[in-house]
Amino acid sequence: MSCKKYVVLFSVDTVGETGNQLGSDGTDIAALTWQVLDVAKNQAQLAQTKYVKPRTLVAEGKALLCGIQASNLVSAEDLPIVLTKFQSDVDKLGSFGFVVSGPLPLRQCLHPEASRKKIPLHDCFYTYFDLPKEVSKSIPNVIPGSNLQDIANMLGVSLVHQSCGGREEVKALCAITQKLLSQGHTFSLAETVDKNFDSHATLSIAALPSKSAVRLRGLPFQASVDDVASFVAGLNVAQGGIVFGISAIGRRTGEAIVVMQDEEHALLALKRHRHYLNQRYIEVYEATTEDVVHFAGNLVAEDSGTQDISGVCVVRLQGLPYRATEQEIVQFFGDAAMVKGGDEGVFIVRYPDGRASGDAFVLFPSEGDVEKAMAKNKQPLGHRYVDIFRSNVKELQRVLPMTEEQATHIADVLGIVVDTSDHLGTMRGSEKNCVKLRGLPWSATSEQVMEFLGPELQKEIPGQGVHLVLNSQNRPTGDCYVQLSTAEAAKEASETLHKKFMGTRYIEVFQCSGDEAAHALMHMGASTGRGGGAFRGRRRRDGGGGGGGGGGG
Repeated sequence: MSCKKYVVLFSVDTVGETGNQLGSDGTDIAALTWQVLDVAKNQAQLAQTKYVKPRTLVAEGKALLCGIQASNLVSAEDLPIVLTKFQSDVDKLGSFGFVVSGPLPLRQCLHPEASRKKIPLHDCFYTYFDLPKEVSKSIPNVIPGSNLQDIANMLGVSLVHQSCGGREEVKALCAITQKLLSQGHTFSLAETVDKNFDSHATLSIAALPSKSAVRLRGLPFQASVDDVASFVAGLNVAQGGIVFGISAIGRRTGEAIVVMQDEEHALLALKRHRHYLNQRYIEVYEATTEDVVHFAGNLVAEDSGTQDISGVCVVRLQGLPYRATEQEIVQFFGDAAMVKGGDEGVFIVRYPDGRASGDAFVLFPSEGDVEKAMAKNKQPLGHRYVDIFRSNVKELQRVLPMTEEQATHIADVLGIVVDTSDHLGTMRGSEKNCVKLRGLPWSATSEQVMEFLGPELQKEIPGQGVHLVLNSQNRPTGDCYVQLSTAEAAKEASETLHKKFMGTRYIEVFQCSGDEAAHALMHMGASTGRGGGAFRGRRRRDGGGGGGGGGGG
């Protein structure tokens, strides 16, 4: 650290967990402690502790796990004020480097809270030296992540513990750092915290680091790439590493894959299980390489939330008055958000019988216009409040029933070639060439459905022909729609397989038309595949999958 005149030893206390679990519960910061160490003189200034006012008051007379008393927090200041005082204290130092006990104080506490509260952080908080990692460079027996007491014992440093918490941790950091400096140690390679996520980069599956991905569940359907990046603030995400789960008709599934920089960052991300994104808690699970390939290959990775390679931005409206016209929708947005092509940039979604569904897609020329359009969310059109969601061309193509003439019109507006092979129109029609399966075990997969149908009927199933029904929480309901090539094949399936067993459960099989299946898919949403997929439906009151078996299992 020849270029650094000073190091700042830094620690964080929170209202909740301490030690290796610091920050894992997502609780607010209760105190920041720091101490300045002159590298050349190897002399330390007095340590300073500033208490931070948490969102939830601590009961009078209660002590936190870190040892801070509730009385200490009565006159505490908000985090931005404390950070300003810290900055004024260290600005006079000129060149300095942070030294911390590991990644948790900055990556798991300060950065996430600053992101939640939209507090801008100074550049100095984006680089730091992990003391255990620094020690491991010169002492092979020290494993990165070792606790400070073990490191002190190896170095022959005596630590006197008078209390727990950040103040004692900073004392330990200071004693160990002074010992290292006296031995000629140089702090050479700082850890870095990425400031921004590049939403336009492409995820490289071939270069995917081992065990580096996590799966988020429970995301708001309107969540953007920036929202997910905010949720994992402080952790480094691989380029293009945020991939949303998108259904077969382009609707969000509430899930996303996040590929982290490496396994260490993925493990830290897993500790954010049930942390909050706005008002919703998010579940975080391990993701396999197969999960990443599935999301990246069969679903949609968003670039800027609404814009794709066509350069066209799309939003989806829900809850429209059934008699709303294209012109009224354009007028709804007014001059604030200019619809691309006027009336021709509005596409009202209709059921197979021609009735309006209450949904529509609207095109905008830029992401800026979309932001203005999103400001109209929950505002009334006529006597109904309209929900506005970010969408994409893929969803538009899949939801709208398209004749070749309609596809040509949409292609002219979008300025791209529209693929008419990948939308729900392939299922539409009065011909009863579909079957509905009811009573499936909740654990049933599309592959098991295919196996249940048998080898002969499998030949009659086109690509994207199996649709497992999920409820609004993306959990299986026990229902499934299967598209077959002919009505005769569907009739054969219903006659030969009705009340046959899948494992210990009998399955009800009913013949239905493509219109019935498409109506449900368009209204509910779907994630579809010949060998895997699902669409969301309403879960029945009995909580099961239906049929004589009662669902679930």
